[in-house]
Amino acid sequence: MVAAIQFQIVGLNLTIDQLKKIGADKLNKVNDAVHKEGFRMVDVITQDISTMQWETMHPRPKGPKTIGPGGGYIGPSVDTGLFMGSVGLDSDMTQPFISKVQSTLPYAKHLEYGTTKIPARQHFQRPLIENMDRIKKAIKESVQ
Repeated sequence: MVAAIQFQIVGLNLTIDQLKKIGADKLNKVNDAVHKEGFRMVDVITQDISTMQWETMHPRPKGPKTIGPGGGYIGPSVDTGLFMGSVGLDSDMTQPFISKVQSTLPYAKHLEYGTTKIPARQHFQRPLIENMDRIKKAIKESVQ
């Protein structure tokens, strides 16, 4: 299991049929917009990890680092930079209308979903939710 987000056009077959009626170039523009937004989300997620928003949401208390489900300072998601550097777009760009942003590191899912000792940091889910309107707008504008 990897930490990943994936977005795609719902009702894909109907959408493709409608786009085919107005031309293959529109079909390609929508596909390009989906993939372009995937690359943009890689940047958004990497920025989210690097800004260490976790510390902002949960300020570090005085004293040593604390770890636990009760909150407190958990520590940043960036230590060596390996996690941040592992975020990328799935290399299978042949799948039309799908963008999958992921980290294949074994511990990425623990940072994303949390464990019994650390709460979820949601570096993938939260930015996707925050950017959904922008993604929809970019796709819609690609066919205008």
